[in-house]
Amino acid sequence: MIDDLLTTKKITPKEFKLYQLFGTALGHEVLTNLMDEAFMEEPMEEQMNGVLFAFYDGRRSLLRAIRTTLDKINYLRTKLDDNGNSGQ
Repeated sequence: MIDDLLTTKKITPKEFKLYQLFGTALGHEVLTNLMDEAFMEEPMEEQMNGVLFAFYDGRRSLLRAIRTTLDKINYLRTKLDDNGNSGQ
């Protein structure tokens, strides 16, 4: 079914590969652990500078973007199922 989304160009090849990587149970667990770690860690205040802030912020943004892409694909898959695999 995910192949149908790629074939009909509802998702890009990069989104397809990302889903293949993180769409499995193991991939989901890895992503969840990475997100938990990234959102819970805070450097000590005396260590915080512009470069360190940019690193943490960029890392969190990347993880949010991955999660958003997976949510988009899951939504499209559900929509496809609801329409009887018609893709409309």
